[in-house]
Amino acid sequence: MNATAPSDRILRPAQLAEKLGCTRTSLYKWINAGILPKPIRIGHASVGWRESVIEAWLTTRDGLPPQRRQLA
Repeated sequence: MNATAPSDRILRPAQLAEKLGCTRTSLYKWINAGILPKPIRIGHASVGWRESVIEAWLTTRDGLPPQRRQLA
């Protein structure tokens, strides 16, 4: 595997919130507003995001967490 390629590990909501510097509540607000990609279901009551999807999403946002950008 290429050392620069993002992994495809699954980020749980708490992990993603920590990575983005926000709360889990903010994650779901951004999903509902169409800002953050929707999570994938990884169990009956569990969701997560592929790290590669989040890295690609951050790239389109110039690498800044969403709370540092104006939300339309």
